[in-house]
Amino acid sequence: KACPPAFASAQVELEVTANPDPARRGEPVEVELLVSNTSAVPQANLTVELDIPAGFSPLSEAFISDAGDCSVGTTCEAGEILRWTLATLAPAQAVRLSLPPSVAAVAVDGTQPSFAARVLQGGITLALAAASVTVSVAPVLDLALDASASPVAPGESFDYTLSFGNEGAAGLSSLTLRRPLPAGVSFVSASDGGAQIGGAVEWSLADLPAGAGST
Repeated sequence: KACPPAFASAQVELEVTANPDPARRGEPVEVELLVSNTSAVPQANLTVELDIPAGFSPLSEAFISDAGDCSVGTTCEAGEILRWTLATLAPAQAVRLSLPPSVAAVAVDGTQPSFAARVLQGGITLALAAASVTVSVAPVLDLALDASASPVAPGESFDYTLSFGNEGAAGLSSLTLRRPLPAGVSFVSASDGGAQIGGAVEWSLADLPAGAGST
């Protein structure tokens, strides 16, 4: 989500966005900074700084756009400052900077790390903006199970319907759907290539894009 700039000069404006929100552990977050020259004259000697918040895994400079430079070494870690040195911006010109940090596996559920950024010119701050995401440990896959009859008489057949969906922002692959057979239930058949393996029915699933689902 985007937060409105905390400050914007008459010369340069800054907007920061971070998506998806909420973001799950291990999920990449696309952080974008839009720097715009809103004045009638060129703006030179501009530097953009971004504070890397806690709760994100180290990110190599190779994945940062426009030659962004980490303050220590070639990997940006929590607590460091990421910097870009911009070419002169002509009137009405804008530049978009980006990076894809991933939420750390140990990030705390419900925290809201903030990406705070600023544009400086000769050491003077021209614009400030920030964007945050909420860390969520909710499962990426949504799964529901329905039975066609309940109760069921001895010897009577019934169907289980399993519905599933990818609630994350990235596609998933190499998935296996497994439904253990309850005590006293015998397997008859399954759709879509499902087969009994031991005491359960399993399906090997194809790639599941973000937001997709099936039964």
